[in-house]
Amino acid sequence: MFDKTKLAFLNKTYKEMYPDRDIEIKKIGKYFYPVYYDRVGCNDFLLKGFYNYHQVMDLNKLTGYHAGFGFCEGIGPVAFIGAINPELVQRDGYFCYNIQAYGQVPDDDEILFEKYPEETAKEIGNYTVFGMGDPRVLQNTAPLAKIRYLYDWRYRRKHENNENFDPSVLEMEMKLDGACSFNESIKFAHGSNKGVGDFMDGSLPIQFAIVDEQWPIGIIGLSHQYDNAVFKDVWEDDKDEPKSQKIRFLSYKEAKKLNIFK
Repeated sequence: MFDKTKLAFLNKTYKEMYPDRDIEIKKIGKYFYPVYYDRVGCNDFLLKGFYNYHQVMDLNKLTGYHAGFGFCEGIGPVAFIGAINPELVQRDGYFCYNIQAYGQVPDDDEILFEKYPEETAKEIGNYTVFGMGDPRVLQNTAPLAKIRYLYDWRYRRKHENNENFDPSVLEMEMKLDGACSFNESIKFAHGSNKGVGDFMDGSLPIQFAIVDEQWPIGIIGLSHQYDNAVFKDVWEDDKDEPKSQKIRFLSYKEAKKLNIFK
């Protein structure tokens, strides 16, 4: 009963705050989330350069799905490729144009997308192209400007349970601000600190090591210590690839003596 009342209140509040939007609040599990029915577009990857209508259609054929054409203030002519549902790209709506690339936080800023009539779309020669899904389906026929981390092979290959995981090159996914003591690192990894543990959502393994015999580090989520491995720091978006560094793993007894870790 309480949930129904709260849901009705939230929907009424959102309707008053955004009278021109098609938004519904839904409960998923324990939490309430806004569902945007008026959002359109694709933002899994962005191609470099500009493309005409026929080039976009040729690229879209490689995806096997649907394309859409229109205009966004601040970007100009925009084309979408690879959309599984044509409704996502063939109507007016609000487009979340920011791509959550590797090493970046989500950004839900929106701009209005106005669909072009087909005859107008065919006359445009400078489309900025956004796509849905894994861009490798394009078979390197167009260069990538940005890619969502979910499809970024630099990111995906790092997990120990991934078939492409390379134990000889330990590539990091994120780095926390500041430094942690040995006990803080253990608590953070195992989720035993209220609030902090919720971020990790459960118990994870942690390994301690020294990089280049200078920097003590803790690696959360790493189950094993790998001999003859090298360490690579977080590869931030739009930055040069980090260099490989020597890494030496520590026992818990050794790590307790050092105590302060990145």
